[in-house]
Amino acid sequence: MTHQSPLFPTRCGIFFLMMICGLAWSPVMGAKVWTASAMSRVKIDQPIPKTTSAAINLHACRNEWESAQVIVTDTVDRLTELSFEIGNFRGPNGATLPAPTVYQQYDVRIRQSSPQAPLSSGLYPDALVPMSPGDNPNVSSFHGLQGQANLRWWIDFRIPTQQQPGEYVGVIDFIVKTTGESIGSATITVNVSPETLPQKPTLKSYFGLEEHRVAQIHGLDREADGLKLTKVMDRYYQLLIQSRVQPGIIFASSPPLGPNNKIVWDTPASESLPAPAAVIDQYFSNAGKLNCLHLPMWADYPFSKPLGKDRDQAVAYLADLAKRCRAIAPDADLLFSVGQIDEPNSANAYKLVRQWSAFVHEAALFAATPIQMFVTEQPEPEEREWGTLVGSVDVWSPQVMLVWEDLESNMGNQMIRKRIQAGDQVWCYPALAQFRDRWQKEVGATDMLHSAYPPVWLTDYPAVNYRILPWLCASEKLTGVHYWNTIAWPEATDPWQDAGSFLIDNKTFNGDGLLIYPPAPSRLVGAEKAAAMQPSPSIRLKWIRDGMEDYEHLQLLQKHHPELARSVLSTIARGFADWETEPEAIARARRIITQHLAEHPP
Repeated sequence: MTHQSPLFPTRCGIFFLMMICGLAWSPVMGAKVWTASAMSRVKIDQPIPKTTSAAINLHACRNEWESAQVIVTDTVDRLTELSFEIGNFRGPNGATLPAPTVYQQYDVRIRQSSPQAPLSSGLYPDALVPMSPGDNPNVSSFHGLQGQANLRWWIDFRIPTQQQPGEYVGVIDFIVKTTGESIGSATITVNVSPETLPQKPTLKSYFGLEEHRVAQIHGLDREADGLKLTKVMDRYYQLLIQSRVQPGIIFASSPPLGPNNKIVWDTPASESLPAPAAVIDQYFSNAGKLNCLHLPMWADYPFSKPLGKDRDQAVAYLADLAKRCRAIAPDADLLFSVGQIDEPNSANAYKLVRQWSAFVHEAALFAATPIQMFVTEQPEPEEREWGTLVGSVDVWSPQVMLVWEDLESNMGNQMIRKRIQAGDQVWCYPALAQFRDRWQKEVGATDMLHSAYPPVWLTDYPAVNYRILPWLCASEKLTGVHYWNTIAWPEATDPWQDAGSFLIDNKTFNGDGLLIYPPAPSRLVGAEKAAAMQPSPSIRLKWIRDGMEDYEHLQLLQKHHPELARSVLSTIARGFADWETEPEAIARARRIITQHLAEHPP
């Protein structure tokens, strides 16, 4: 005889009420441990899906990162008592993987939606705070929620270049810290394939990261605390480098002038700064991870009038600097840009670009090594009377909507393709949500959730926007990605509380220019942990990393199996307004590449 609990009708009634109210997909009796792919957004209060699994399979090659999400659903009071333990990930012949980095996901609030954003306002997981076994979440990270919530862990694996290929399996257990009780576990399988991604990224990049802002965040003086700031900056740089993107001009790489206007290179410029040569060597030599070196010279430093009275000395300085950098970084692109001519939009601005270009190319002749003029502009000017920059610019970086206008709109003149054929480089950059008049006329209202459009890097847009851009670069033969900033937010805004990082004309652009969070404050992680906090990466930065790694896999396939590479690429990215919007499509394409490279190794 089966005994039926007297609570059964009550539980069924509660479950039915929750279903019709849209509060849950399934009842939670105690804690529930489940997994999700890295491209999924799991909100803090979302219901558990009908189908879940406490196991997840990952695929990665050597020198690659791969991530998974593990979620524990329970009441907030129980979740704040949880910590984790993680065992070895064991594979063939007793081999093990390095322990993954484990983060807790923190939510930021979207108060006002970005223009045309397809996702609603509310809390979004984005900041990643590193956690160690035994750590438990701070109650404030649940934003005052009562009752059931999701505690989301981000698990980040890095596969070493010498890792033995094969299948590695490990378990992460969740423990009630006060009692030692295990409430569940998740099993993660990492399949390591034999190919190896290059040490330096193939797709070039420039992601803004200003030392003045970092110094302000950490309460440092740029001059007096130079050595300390150098170490702090490296923490930020490493977050970008791990994502296969690179910062712009590296702090302390700019050599001052010594006696007789000679570059101070091999010795520290001051007691508070390292030698410029050592900084360049750290990041750009064969042992470094960066592939394009933006030469550290400005419109007003180290010469006040480099295009005027100081021109001859300034040209000689840049030539000498280029030669010294080339000796340390023989394979890096040497680029030159100045903020004075960022996004030129007038006849005078175009004239200034041409003047700087003549200056740079003259220095390149003296240095006997190429220095490429980098400008954030499209090859076709907005106004004909401005004249042309063709012949003056070596590396163009138009905004993604302008790439669409030139290559894919009905009125496009294919200038980008012509410049690539002529030997110029063309990069691109996402910024804000710029749907210009030509887009409105030719395309009109767009389903921003399910349709393709020039990618928008904002928090309340679908995750695939961040991952697809390197695929589009591969499709159109663009060679780099440019992004204006990674640590930008208004002075009066707390980025841990408010996603509104860029405000203009009464519009909010959530997450624009913000990919790295400052160290988590004590109210979120406790005073003891806050004292040792590092800057925190965002989930969106991890999505960019995955796209950059996709690009590397495409390049491996292109090198050895070009026809298949073209076929795979065409299934995902056909144009800046014609790409697959479902993350699973990219996952399938990656599996095809991995399988083919495993069966037909390079």
